[in-house]
Amino acid sequence: VLPNVYPAEPLHVVHPSLVVSLERFGGYRYWLAFTPYPSTQSAFENPCVVASNDLINWVQPAPNPITPQPAGGTNYNADTHLFMSADGATMYLAYRERVIGAQNRVMIRSTTDGRTWAEARAIVGGTQGSQDFASMSIWWNGTGWTMLSHNIDASAPWPVQRTVSATADLFGAWGSPAAVTVAPLAGRAWWHSSFARLASGQVVGLLHRVER
Repeated sequence: VLPNVYPAEPLHVVHPSLVVSLERFGGYRYWLAFTPYPSTQSAFENPCVVASNDLINWVQPAPNPITPQPAGGTNYNADTHLFMSADGATMYLAYRERVIGAQNRVMIRSTTDGRTWAEARAIVGGTQGSQDFASMSIWWNGTGWTMLSHNIDASAPWPVQRTVSATADLFGAWGSPAAVTVAPLAGRAWWHSSFARLASGQVVGLLHRVER
């Protein structure tokens, strides 16, 4: 059972992202990020991280939410994604910060023990209303970092886009997003997804489609 971060609200969980650590990072085999979304209230959609050794009993190694709502009544967070550094020593939490009328940013917080998290830093950003980075998936590609995300501020069908870092530094320069050809069925559009890079170098993904 997942802990309810906001006990006065129903436990509605969205955007789950699971990392399995065979080395038991921070003492736990399973780490899960999610955002509460009780009754579709965006003010509560703030990144949370929990851990488990059996996928049944979950604990909160650090106080949740990891990150509060952005300042401003209509601004919100969304779309958590957990991933590991190439050497497995650092866990990263990515999430989308959406500031209405201003910008969308992919924010990153990091930890080496699951208990103490570094301050959030942006890796990419765009103007809200034209460039978004929804439902991001990020992985080490062998020499740098690759991200797939959805630009749901573009015209429908909202494109899946690929963005690549210029160096091995996750917080260094990133290139511009480029469209990825993943054609939805007629009258449908991709809304959210989850992608992962296999040891073979192949990339697999699960996409959620909606009517448009």
